[in-house]
Amino acid sequence: MEGRKNPSNLKGDFMDEAKYDAALKVQRKGNMKQAEQMWTALIEEEPEDAIYQFQLGALYTQTGNFPLASICLRHAIVLKPRFSEAHSNLGTCYKFMLDGEQAKKHYKRALLLEPENKDALVNILSMFVNEGKPSEAFPYYKKLIAIDPDNAKAHWNYSLSLLEQGQYEEGFKMHEYGFDAGERPKRFYDKKNNKDGSPDSACPEWDGTKGKTVIVYGEQGLGDELMFASILPDMMKDCDVILDCHPRLVDIFKRSFPKLKAVYGTRKEEWIEWTDDHKYDAKIAIGSLGKFYRNKREDFPVHNGYLRACPHKVEKYTNKLRTLGDKPKIGIHWQGGKKKTRHDLRSTSLEGLLPILSQDATFISLQYTDCLKEINAFETKHDIRIYHWQDAIDDYDECAALVESLDLVISVCTSVVHLAGALNKTTICLTPSKPAWRYLVEGEKMDWYDSVAMYRQGKDGWKPVIGRLAADFNNYLKGGEPAKEELATGELAIA
Repeated sequence: MEGRKNPSNLKGDFMDEAKYDAALKVQRKGNMKQAEQMWTALIEEEPEDAIYQFQLGALYTQTGNFPLASICLRHAIVLKPRFSEAHSNLGTCYKFMLDGEQAKKHYKRALLLEPENKDALVNILSMFVNEGKPSEAFPYYKKLIAIDPDNAKAHWNYSLSLLEQGQYEEGFKMHEYGFDAGERPKRFYDKKNNKDGSPDSACPEWDGTKGKTVIVYGEQGLGDELMFASILPDMMKDCDVILDCHPRLVDIFKRSFPKLKAVYGTRKEEWIEWTDDHKYDAKIAIGSLGKFYRNKREDFPVHNGYLRACPHKVEKYTNKLRTLGDKPKIGIHWQGGKKKTRHDLRSTSLEGLLPILSQDATFISLQYTDCLKEINAFETKHDIRIYHWQDAIDDYDECAALVESLDLVISVCTSVVHLAGALNKTTICLTPSKPAWRYLVEGEKMDWYDSVAMYRQGKDGWKPVIGRLAADFNNYLKGGEPAKEELATGELAIA
């Protein structure tokens, strides 16, 4: 986001190009503190130079200080009103400050000033995709690829718009652009011990050929890895699979997929040694398996859960929950993601869940962020007990056993939904109005899990949908097992 050297072909009226180049060089090396000092000094020398203001704003944008960035960028626009890149970067600031309307306003202004501003086109395309508005995203995508047919970020964002509509065949093909767009990590494996005896060749990407030994490596978040793991049984029918996964998932993957050739929790490590112990033909990211095995909705198998919690740990938590009484045991998770992954959209609060938590059930926290202060305040105010066992949260195998032992899970969009769905646990997903692609833009069921029903947020926030869920939850508590089955099939979700 640093901007081009002379954005929009506008030179600063007072630019000292030698000092400008020096500051930009320091910034590109990642020494942000020194670069900030250099830009500030240049602004003190020439406060009317828009380019200096722009670059300081770009630095603050890059480091996540969006309020300061917006001040600098607005000043740059005052000095140079037709400054397209400044409008584009200011739009990005507003995007991260959660003001979508202002963000789109400045992206559109940038495009009015410079119709072929690729950064602004990518940014507004991304916004409409993230808002679940693929039809509004498409014109920007079409315009962008007309200008730059190989623009990876354009194709990546459009792949998400296809996937969120359930257009899996084309969506997963274009999902591969995520590597070139910097949105998906690439893993490299030494092929020195490979079957073809070529000691120095790089391990190639798997092309779908059957009968090979393939390294499948995890990527993105825990939830993504759990979700895409549902494709492993299909792939293991065609190939021998070595799994390089998140370290927290090793135990549950070993237990759940005993036909895997090997499982290693090294996908976050840069250097690995176990490749010397195996002969293998190819590698593939777990998120790329969809292009081979999930081309349409009919390709998603009906399953009774493909993960297996540890039986001894399940017994431990079943007994522990039994000591809490005979009421239904309900797992809850109410905050999800980080700022970068739209925490604001995906989260609610215990206070917001009061219409549910005030009902006749026992509630167990599955929250993995720091929540004890909120739990204690809620318990003090409402005299409603929320049980939270940190040791069950920190260890994912323990968490799986706890989830397996519960009667029902209610969660916002987090990895808990994927864990519960993969275990075939009856789950209610409180789905925001602008969900990630895997939750689709409409419908009450997830294609990936049969046991997950989605309660979608409308334009009026969480209160109405939580009220609707509270009424259905009351029916569930009164109706017992039949009502539970209705929840599992999503019937209550659309009542």
